[in-house]
Amino acid sequence: PMDRTTVDWHGPFTALVTPFDANGAIDEDGFRRNIDNLVAQGAGGVVANGCTGEFWAQTTEERKRVLALAVEAAAGRLTVIGGTGAIRTPDVIELTAYAHEVGCDGVMIIPPYFVKPSVEDVIAHYEAVSDAVKFPVMLYNLPSASFNLTPELVRRLADVDTVVAIKDSSFDFNNFYLTHVLAGDRIRILIGPSTMFGIAAMKLG
Repeated sequence: PMDRTTVDWHGPFTALVTPFDANGAIDEDGFRRNIDNLVAQGAGGVVANGCTGEFWAQTTEERKRVLALAVEAAAGRLTVIGGTGAIRTPDVIELTAYAHEVGCDGVMIIPPYFVKPSVEDVIAHYEAVSDAVKFPVMLYNLPSASFNLTPELVRRLADVDTVVAIKDSSFDFNNFYLTHVLAGDRIRILIGPSTMFGIAAMKLG
């Protein structure tokens, strides 16, 4: 099983925007320039097709192109995490396998959104992805848009073979802290709202 020691993810990670041109096509040059700028500014990694990247507004082929483009543009200069969350488990598996194929360093998977799965459904969702693709997974907790990954649920998800980290964007420091207490020995706990809680989070490790 993978755990926090499987990956060397550290430093500030930027959630990339996905620029489009006037015709609605991905602005690949703009995307590359953005990554060049982030490298120059000292970013430790980038997340392609996270919420900031508006993955939900893209076709599957566009999502795949963004993942491949991020790896190409980064050219080994920083960590690349691909956002592969979707409502349907087979779609997550397809995108995660593709992220692995094109050279991402791992994937970030938000729980199924809009639908209201049970806790056991959420665990089964991540286990199915883990069973299908052996690739490092960062959980993504964004309760405002999807199922809330509570500290207790994260404690259980930390046992999933490929889960190595979580980005907590609950905007609740107590939630972040308890997640750290219950699962921080097994997975890396990254804070989403860093401008609010970043220093306190870093002091926790």
